[in-house]
Amino acid sequence: MASFCHTIPVGASSVQLWALVRDVARVAGLFPYTTVEELTSPEPECWFFWRQLTIPNVADLRWRERARVTGDGELHFEAVEGDLRTFAGSWRVVPNDTAAVLTLALEYEIPEEMRPKMPPMMIDFVMGEIFRTICQRVKEAAEEDEA
Repeated sequence: MASFCHTIPVGASSVQLWALVRDVARVAGLFPYTTVEELTSPEPECWFFWRQLTIPNVADLRWRERARVTGDGELHFEAVEGDLRTFAGSWRVVPNDTAAVLTLALEYEIPEEMRPKMPPMMIDFVMGEIFRTICQRVKEAAEEDEA
């Protein structure tokens, strides 16, 4: 199982950043190589959707994900069915003076039968770059919203 954790400062208020993180459809749309379908919210502060990840020569995975607010400034997510048995983590938004800090932390495991013929270190590198990219895209979107 692999893990990832990345924290970045964001030049937007924590209120603005938290509003963006809780906009699950918008944030999911910022992920590279990813499509999202069938977004539903069966109860307040809880969302379900199907996510498909298609990375050339690396992975073609589909899973249903649940995202829910679990605390002040924390949105937990996890795969509940589909190709990924392990995909869980959280977004955290923490105030920092007049700005905010964003953290994405997660654990994931690509099933052996779905792994490409690449060394595990290479797969983890590619996945890490995708996760860092989404953090940067969320940061940029929040800062644009703040402007």
